Amino acid sequence: MKTTIIFMILASILISGCVQNNDQNNAGDRVDEMRFSDMFVRWMGHASFEVSDGDTIIYVDPYVLLQNPAKADYILITHDHFDHCNPDNVSKIQTKDTRIITILSCIN
Repeated sequence: MKTTIIFMILASILISGCVQNNDQNNAGDRVDEMRFSDMFVRWMGHASFEVSDGDTIIYVDPYVLLQNPAKADYILITHDHFDHCNPDNVSKIQTKDTRIITILSCIN
């Protein structure tokens, strides 16, 4: 049930498009967060989101990260623009068990 809710929230984020804010801090210091019981959706800047239910952590387009980001269970990269597909940041949150969901051009 929790996984279904997480993916519903994730789909809502993708459908709504990228959030733009002139006060955005590219260093990742500014964070907006919505909580739903034991789950949260955290906007970290530009199109970067972290979604978690306390057990599973999903990152969307991790261009902006917190200073000490949690390791990811899933990483979703929507397309190959530099501000969505950032290999350096992916390596900071990836483990050997992390599943990355993306398109072919992001793999190359």
